[in-house]
Amino acid sequence: MIGGYYSFLKFMIFIIIYEIFLIMFSPIIDHSFTSLDQDKVLKETNYEILFEIIAHIVVLTMVFLVLDKMMDYIINTIREKDADSFRRAAELLTAITLIGLQNNLIKKLMYITHEHPFREVKIEH
Repeated sequence: MIGGYYSFLKFMIFIIIYEIFLIMFSPIIDHSFTSLDQDKVLKETNYEILFEIIAHIVVLTMVFLVLDKMMDYIINTIREKDADSFRRAAELLTAITLIGLQNNLIKKLMYITHEHPFREVKIEH
């Protein structure tokens, strides 16, 4: 629990600055990958789209880990007594914002769910 006015103010400033950073940074990752519409124009197969989804998730995982280390460093630098609250807030913001702003990934996941490559394979009992 954040105690005291100064700690709460530091916490709020930390959250706002970090959220602004994530809002500006997240689309850069998303735009590094083609959109579903571009994939359709390029006539990519479901397997190619699935591979791009996996690559996108791997990149997001690596970015998440780097941001986590960066947050640990920043939290240790500001020497906040309640570092756990700062860490939990940063992890929550990272998860929601970083994933939520991946529009290309979300559209491809929705598409591949309905056009799953394994639906084309008939499994006999």
